[in-house]
This record gives sequence, C-alpha cells and structure tokens, in this order.
Amino acid sequence: MEENHRSTKTIVEFAQAFRDETVLRADSLEKVVRAPKGTKRGRTLRLLQGNWPDVCGRVAAEADALGAGRLRESDADPPPTVAVLMASTSELESRSSVRPALELRRALEARGLRIYNPRNKAAGRPGSPVHLALVSYLIDPVTIAPAGKDGRNIEVWASAQDRSKASFAQTAPPDFFISEAHASIQKRYIKADGRIGAPSAVVAPLLKYLDEIRRRLVSTRDKGDA
Repeated sequence: MEENHRSTKTIVEFAQAFRDETVLRADSLEKVVRAPKGTKRGRTLRLLQGNWPDVCGRVAAEADALGAGRLRESDADPPPTVAVLMASTSELESRSSVRPALELRRALEARGLRIYNPRNKAAGRPGSPVHLALVSYLIDPVTIAPAGKDGRNIEVWASAQDRSKASFAQTAPPDFFISEAHASIQKRYIKADGRIGAPSAVVAPLLKYLDEIRRRLVSTRDKGDA
C-alpha cells in the first residue's frame, strides 16, 4: 500500500509532498508512498492555480488540443486518452452548489469530448453518464394531476403505492411491485433547475423527445407490431 506502481516518480513525489505540506497532513493518517525502483521519472509537473471554472476550462482546452475524447476513425490510430484523478468524483448537483467533478465534466462536454466517470455512483443525478432519471421518465413519468383532496393538483406516477393516485398517471401501473425510489430520482433530476410540468429550458427538449419515444412504443404495441 506504500508503493505506487501506476504513476511516474515525479507524480508520486509531488503527491507525497502535497500531502505533507498542506492541510491534508492534519487530517490524514501518517503514510509515506514511494515509487518502486526503476520507475521512470516522467515529465515535470505543472501546478495550475485559480478559480475552479477557469481551471476546468484550461484542462478541457488541453485535452481538446491533444485530440482526446473522440471516437476512433476508421484506419486511424486510436486517439489519446486523458485521466483525471480527483478527491471526489461525485457529480451531485443541488440548487446551492455543484460538485467539482460535474463542473469539469461540463467543461469537457462543452468541447464535444466524450467522458466516462467510472466512479460516479449517482446514476440518476444531472450530468451522470447513465441517467436513471430519464429511463424512469420514459417508462413511468411523474406528472401533475388533480388527484389530491378536493381535486388538488399533486404529483402522480403509475408505480405509486397509492393506487388512487396511480390511476391518474399517464402510463399503466405494473402488475408487480416497483420501488418508488426511481420516481424520487426522476423528480430530483427535473427539479434541479425547474419543476414537474415545467422543466428547465435545457431539460424540456429531452423530456419532449422521450415523450415521443413513449408514444411510438405504445402505438407500435397497439398495432400488434411488437
């Protein structure tokens, strides 16, 4: 655990020095990590300093200049890859804050670069490579309907455990139990920058596209083509 076999000697030495000479020293267990004998020294490191959005923009620009993040063209060498190591790879977003990993993702995607965050466990959160929220919306959209007391408008969806409310949903309820967690993820995604029935300008076109896919799937089934 105290030998780093993945990085150059320069990177290992920098990481150890950063750990020892910053606030991390007070909050970390005592540990010395070294590079094994024979490890290449590697290139000299650069330290970028500035506000995080500017740093993200610089990293994205350099990755773009390298040609990384693109599909391989036929009969061409595979494009280079770029890896980013972060203290937290969470892409959680709320009304008051955005995680660093999500800001970096957006800076890279703004240049049309393909990104994969293998440690992002929040499949339903905005910016995630796999939007469980969108799968949930396609199959069982949360909508607003007069299903509350005295006809009050409330949120409804087909797999809701309250069957009186589920009857107002746009899709048919399943014959088996489904956890309502998917609806919570869906609502959190839509409400990040808008509300149910009135999504943000960024999300609205995507939901409209999923509505059309759902309509076509239902139409195909009704015609007996599937």
